Formats: sequence, structure tokens, C-alpha cells
Amino acid sequence: MAELATIARPYAEALYRVAGANAAQLADQVDALAAVAAEPQVRQFAANPKVSAEQVFELFTSVIKSPLG
Repeated sequence: MAELATIARPYAEALYRVAGANAAQLADQVDALAAVAAEPQVRQFAANPKVSAEQVFELFTSVIKSPLG
């Protein structure tokens, strides 16, 4: 599990730096994205090699009601 933390750390630090004063709003957006990504059907769709990154993005943005920054 330490390996996963090591991989995630630079991304978490970059996200924290970018968030600045909007950290609470960004945290809400990350929570919404995580909730969608946790759904097995979404994961299956995203793992399909015939599905493009744009299609996955469209799915996420259509499911999440609040605008993403």
C-alpha cells in the first residue's frame, strides 16, 4: 500500500498547490468525480478500449450536476 501512496503523492501535492483558496470547492469536485468513478458500470465503460477519453469525460460531466473547474 505504501507504493500506492508514493505514486499518488505528487498528484495530491499538485492538486493542493492549484487549489489555493478554492480548496473546499475543489475537494467537492474531487469527491463527485470519485463517486462516479466508483460505480462498476462507469469503470467497465472507461476500461473499454473502444471508448475514447473524450467519451469518458462526457460521461463524467453529464453525470456530475455541478460544473467542473
